[in-house]
Amino acid sequence: MKQRVIEDNRMHVQHNQLYFKPHRKFDEGLMVSEDVEGKYIQKVGVHETRLQNEVWLDIWYAGSEVTQHIHTNACETFYIIDGKARLITPGGVQTILNEGDIFHCPAGMAHEFHTEGDHMAWYNLFSNLHYWNIIQTEIDMSRHNPAKMRDVAYYRDFISSMNSLKLGPYPPVFRDGEPSQVRRKGDCLLSYEALGIKFNLKVAPWDTNDANEIWEIALTDGMSITALEPFNSWQTYIICEGEVECKVGDDEFTAVKNDFIQIYPHKPFELKCKGDVTALSWGSGYKLLKALEEIAYIKNEMPGQFEETASHHAFMQKYGIPVFDIK
Repeated sequence: MKQRVIEDNRMHVQHNQLYFKPHRKFDEGLMVSEDVEGKYIQKVGVHETRLQNEVWLDIWYAGSEVTQHIHTNACETFYIIDGKARLITPGGVQTILNEGDIFHCPAGMAHEFHTEGDHMAWYNLFSNLHYWNIIQTEIDMSRHNPAKMRDVAYYRDFISSMNSLKLGPYPPVFRDGEPSQVRRKGDCLLSYEALGIKFNLKVAPWDTNDANEIWEIALTDGMSITALEPFNSWQTYIICEGEVECKVGDDEFTAVKNDFIQIYPHKPFELKCKGDVTALSWGSGYKLLKALEEIAYIKNEMPGQFEETASHHAFMQKYGIPVFDIK
């Protein structure tokens, strides 16, 4: 993964060119900046769902690090897409995160990262942090007050005022361990099968104070998903494996590994798998875990209920989930 040269810490695009764009490559976003502390981290974003949930891409290089810090009222989830990262959590517990691994950091949990090897990249999913405001301020600092851009003490005060308390590096005493917040590739908290899809729960609502759920979904070759009725929730996906032919409104494209798909509420869409597909799925406005629990109950106690179209549609709308036609 090569480092891109950023002349003025911004991509040369207008905000409205990407804001409503449903398909983005892994390094395509609304804002781009380098890390304030000069650690050679590029941040690319923002993919957002009305600022409750944001998705950023961090691209790290040799020697890059983020020292110990806490988000006081927000949680974040890291999905490794390339390279390795050394994670350090309270008590000096350290572990290596590899491609496909997830680390979920709840509000108030101190954490620190270091690049292992010559590079690393991850998607960073925030809930209730408004990280875009931090990045915009960093961009403004670098353009209009560059001396402050490298003033670490000033930067730490600034970050602390933005719901991200900087604590400094951990002491040099470490012990190896596996924090419960690490979700390895292939592992999940719970697993369900419904509507022809396998759902693996990676981050639960109790991990995020009911702000979000993150699921790994497994789809089979040729499967298609079409929205049948208007819906109020966001549909957001990162492709982990495989290819998906997509039609979202008037946009048609093929999404491949590490691409990001964002579907705005009430926008018609159709997704068709080319080969078996694995994707991370989350959004705002729906409660998928509760829905899957009830589906399991209905299948056992009232078989045949979902064969009635009206009953099926009413159930999906009850949980804020788009009504899909799945083939």
